[in-house]
Order: sequence, then C-alpha cells, then structure tokens
Amino acid sequence: MELKKLLATLTASAFILGACATDEGDTGSADEETEDIESVDDSETEADSEETNDESPESEAEEEANVEEPENDEEGDVSFDGTTISTKDLTIEITDYKVLAPGEGNNYTDEHLLAFWYDTTVHEDVTDSEYDPMIWIMITRAIQDNDPNAINELNVGILPDEAHLDSQMQTIKPGGTVSSSVSYELTDLETPVEIIVENIATGEVYGSYTYDIK
Repeated sequence: MELKKLLATLTASAFILGACATDEGDTGSADEETEDIESVDDSETEADSEETNDESPESEAEEEANVEEPENDEEGDVSFDGTTISTKDLTIEITDYKVLAPGEGNNYTDEHLLAFWYDTTVHEDVTDSEYDPMIWIMITRAIQDNDPNAINELNVGILPDEAHLDSQMQTIKPGGTVSSSVSYELTDLETPVEIIVENIATGEVYGSYTYDIK
C-alpha cells in the first residue's frame, strides 16, 4: 500500500510540474505575440506619421493655390486728369474754378477761397448705390504746400454758389447729372493747390492735379 501511495504521489507531482511548464511556455508565446503586435502598431504609426509629414507641404501648397485674389474696390478703376474724375459708378466734370476774395460771390468770410464748380453724373447701370454731389469731398483733398515742416491740407470752405444750396445733397438718378460747387480756405495767395483724388479708407491715390491760383 505504501508503494502504491508513493507511485501515486510521484505521478501527481509529475503531472503538476508538466502543467506548470506548459503554462510558462504559453505565457512566453503570448508575450512574444504582444511584442509582435506592438512592433507592427509602432511601424504603422511611424509610416502614417511619415505620410502625413510628406503630405503637409502639398496640402499647404494646395491651400495657397486655392486662395482667391482680392476683388477690386467698389470704385473700380479711377482716374483724374485735372478736368474729369472718372470712377466705375460716376463721372465728375470740373466746369470752372477761381479764387474768391472776401465778399465776392457767396464768400462772406474773411478768408480767400479756392472754389470749384462741377457736374456729377451717375452712370445708367448703377442701381445698387446712391450718390449726391457731396461725393466730391469724400474722394478728394486739397494740399497747399507752403509749410516746410508739415503737409498743409486745406479746410473745406463754405458753399461758394447759392444756386447749389439744394442741389449739393440731391440724390442723383442713374444716368442723371446734378451741378454743385465746393471751396477750400486758402492759406496764401501764391502757392498752387493740389487736388488729390484718393480712396480715403486705404489712402490709395488715383490721381492728382495742381492748380495755379495767381
């Protein structure tokens, strides 16, 4: 009986040791599989990263190529030759200009004025904007260059012609023309005055002309 018990005990021990060895072997295989999977994942991640980096310059180039150029401003092509201001929407024709002394014409001030008379015509195809003759002071400024240290921009003076008391702010119909006038307060009676036509918002100059006032 003791011999049978001893054999049974040895058999059970051998079975347990074999099972343990099998478990350890399985664990090693699982670990190796896990490492293999992680290696594959790392390789794919690096490959994806390289592809992303390779595509980035092309993507940036494509984005730059798709950027639209800015459209022209609302005034479109603008020109000024000293007699005519032409824009996309309207035309201003200067019909006369002269210096008004105090008490002359509608000048009831103590200043000498440089006065301009002009006709404003709105083009027939303009239906989405409204204009009046006051557009003149919105797109022009007057410079009398008699200051060695600073730009001498002249102040807008009084309306030089009483006939334009009403018309100066009338809304002009498409294809219509309205007459008006404007003046600037001179700071001397010798230095020429430059009228500059520009985009007041951006400072872009479209044209200029210098008028002799002597």
